Amino acid sequence: MHHHSVSQAWYRKIQTLNLTKEYKDSSSSIGSWLKLFFGLPALPPSAVGDCFADILFPSIPDDPRASLFSDYIEFTYIEEFSEFPPAIWASDNLKGRTTNACESFHFHFSKYFNCPHPNIFVFIEAVDEEMKKSTLKII
Repeated sequence: MHHHSVSQAWYRKIQTLNLTKEYKDSSSSIGSWLKLFFGLPALPPSAVGDCFADILFPSIPDDPRASLFSDYIEFTYIEEFSEFPPAIWASDNLKGRTTNACESFHFHFSKYFNCPHPNIFVFIEAVDEEMKKSTLKII
């Protein structure tokens, strides 16, 4: 499970619990607390439980919806035998700034061209360069 997928699932839960308004309100203590969860995927899997127990859980805002969100995260993503334990989605070595490998490839590949519809020979040369780079990485 990719950290982006986890974030989407968490945001959907925020929507389900009618916490979207608070989440988007920069002055809301509930919103600030909810936003802290989205940093968990950037931690090493071994540190996620401690962060949750030491920082997030003790600071649950006094709102039943916040408690429901915390319980959902704990039982679905934090506990050792949860459906999606931290080993699946947490990593302190997040690579790439795009949401998937195809976007990343397209971004880097498009740097070979200075126009949206390059000449076929320029395109073939760019493909050849990418193949050489890939071959070197494999070797």
